[in-house]
Amino acid sequence: MAKTYTQPTPKHGSRTLNRLYRERKLDGRTELSRDINAIQDALAAERGGWERCSAAEKVLFEPLAFAAVWLRLMNRYVAEHGGLLDPTGEPIGAAKLYFVNFNSLVRACTALGLRPPEPAPALTLGEYLQARAQAATEPAGGTIESPTDSLPAPDRADPPEAA
Repeated sequence: MAKTYTQPTPKHGSRTLNRLYRERKLDGRTELSRDINAIQDALAAERGGWERCSAAEKVLFEPLAFAAVWLRLMNRYVAEHGGLLDPTGEPIGAAKLYFVNFNSLVRACTALGLRPPEPAPALTLGEYLQARAQAATEPAGGTIESPTDSLPAPDRADPPEAA
């Protein structure tokens, strides 16, 4: 009976991240651990620095950062391979974990009180019409200047005249 060979399944890196995390080997030397530390530092900075963070916030920073880095790995995999399916059309093993980690990230952000910035207030209809009318009456682009108009004058004396 002949052996059939299949293409190896592309790697997404989540197992490596999980193993390193479990074995406590994310010590700052790997890109993954630097990313996790950078996210934690950014979260602490939003709170005014590590010294102003409560113990509960510090505890939430680690899983939040881990989930964010894990999701970044998976998003890269999805972008490169077109989805969470292997070449045979079956979901990859990490597909369920993708949604679990995403939901964990959302819950941790909610627990920390992180929200997107408030949108700018919308214009009223009157303000919009007034701005539109003003834009229509202004010249488009103003006056046209020569490219040399903005150049500084030469900083040298006039050349001597030929005798």
